[in-house]
Amino acid sequence: MMHMKSLAILSRSWSGPILFFLLLVRVCFVQGNPFYDFRSQSVNFARDLAGRQLFMADCGNGSMRGFMTLTPAYTQSFRGDKLAACLFGNTVNTECTPGVIRVQGSLVDRRDPLAWLADYFGLPTDFDGSLFIDPQIKTFLLDFGGYVALDNLLQGLYVWVHAPLVCTQWDLNLCERSSKGVAGYPAGYFNAIATGTEQAYRGADNNELLSCALDFLGRKQVPNLGPGASMHPLCCSRLSSADHVRKKIGVADLLATVGWNFACACDYHMGITLHLSAPVGNKPDPDFLFDPIIGSGGHWKLGAGAHMHVALWRNEQDTAELGFYLDGYGQHLFNATQKRCFDLCGKQNSRYMLAARLGQEQATPALIAPCNTGLSFQNEYAPVAFLTATQVNVSVAVEGDFVATLVHRYKGANFTLGYNYWARTCDRIYQKNRCCPLRLETERWALKGDAQMIGFEEFTNNPVRLAATESNATITTGTNLFTDTTSRANNRIDHPCAAMTEAENVVDLPNSSTETKSSNPPVLLTYSDVNFSGTQGSSNKIFAHIEYAWDWCDKLSGHLGIGGEIEFTNQDLCQDDCNVGCKKVCNGCAKPGSCEFCALNQWGLWIKGSIQFD
Repeated sequence: MMHMKSLAILSRSWSGPILFFLLLVRVCFVQGNPFYDFRSQSVNFARDLAGRQLFMADCGNGSMRGFMTLTPAYTQSFRGDKLAACLFGNTVNTECTPGVIRVQGSLVDRRDPLAWLADYFGLPTDFDGSLFIDPQIKTFLLDFGGYVALDNLLQGLYVWVHAPLVCTQWDLNLCERSSKGVAGYPAGYFNAIATGTEQAYRGADNNELLSCALDFLGRKQVPNLGPGASMHPLCCSRLSSADHVRKKIGVADLLATVGWNFACACDYHMGITLHLSAPVGNKPDPDFLFDPIIGSGGHWKLGAGAHMHVALWRNEQDTAELGFYLDGYGQHLFNATQKRCFDLCGKQNSRYMLAARLGQEQATPALIAPCNTGLSFQNEYAPVAFLTATQVNVSVAVEGDFVATLVHRYKGANFTLGYNYWARTCDRIYQKNRCCPLRLETERWALKGDAQMIGFEEFTNNPVRLAATESNATITTGTNLFTDTTSRANNRIDHPCAAMTEAENVVDLPNSSTETKSSNPPVLLTYSDVNFSGTQGSSNKIFAHIEYAWDWCDKLSGHLGIGGEIEFTNQDLCQDDCNVGCKKVCNGCAKPGSCEFCALNQWGLWIKGSIQFD
């Protein structure tokens, strides 16, 4: 991590952002992120400059000149394992393709230690399934651009504008293979339903539970928990299956560059640039985890850069030349209001975990001291994403592109071979309006884990609502770790306390003699538990472009070229040496802390046609 003094020094020169980005040579992914964003489709300095550098380095003759371009391009991502790791962390097995996320019930024998707990999703306790995932992004665009040299106003002055029309498809390539199992939920685990027989209660039968993990994770379905108990559906960070590919079409951004070549000669030039980008595309839709974003997600951008070239060789007839070019810029992404949902600190994929609501409303019979904390279960469940969804302000300190190219010109043809480095610093995320608190601040919620939420009076079987919480539960397991042969006495919940009513002891199941526990005090979710983490990224790219030009008349010429690129991220799938901190709360605001690395491996092709006028 760079010290603030170092950042201040770098900010004094245009090359500062590039030097800063070059430090991001190895980054590590750990936790997974409930939001995926990469650079805008309009940010591709390599494609923008290919075939244009000779003209832009021309010193001009004092008159107005320029070109208009149309560039159809196609890109497609690869290395879906890195994308999957960005989204889900180390709970997805990326050693094979496609990646696999196991989903297993709490009573499955020899559970996979990385399997998501199926009980959170309204699935049977013996459910056993797998989600196969191989994320991919495909994008086709038409980039309309124009360049005008304004030498008549100031020698070396120019304006360059362009706007890409984008059609993009984001596909998790997600499918499920599972066995529902035959079990239901025991009485008190989620609910307690009177059977009609005096003093007899049951839980949820197998036919009242969901059959597939994607029913809950993607289709907004919830189990039937009977009268009095309810579960909110997952309405944020949902998973879209292979038969529901997400697509969007639109203009990404409107971009303008004003440049000035302040030093120019036949064998070299040097210039500076000012960059402005206006958002036109869509803002992120938090409803789906992997939802297409066209453009910059609502961010206005402003930045500056520099460029230069030097002629390495030229023949005597001036029909052939080899030049070396350097171009780079950095820009700031200003605040954009977006809606996102978040994980909890230190709990990857916890947006999919289940929380239970506690409250002061007491049912009869109720707990007494020492276990009566004034709170008890209120028969309401919700995924954590339901509680952490909020409007936030998002900004990015610096995004930058650096391009180094060799350009060979021979008569009307030129060939470009180049290297591109792109990087973006971490999102800075603040809740937009602290006057509108999160739901977990206005109500009392706690992680359910695998706790029994309802106990029963030992002799009368009357249900007793507990205040059992499991703050140490994770997406993979609760803390009780029940089996078919153990009691369900809540022995490993937070601060276990023997539950009693005024009349009787409270036991774990109807007609049982095993005393159960409630939490005193229960551990509630708070604002400081929310991990307002953002993403950062960097990538390396090699590209090539070949182009041919022909004259139509004295002042008009045509150009046609084809190019390609391949881009690799610096993401490392290591799991053991990364510090995943959490944002701390100071005066009601979340300070930047943890930051996940998310970038895209992709290849691309383009055809660039242009008309040049002098």
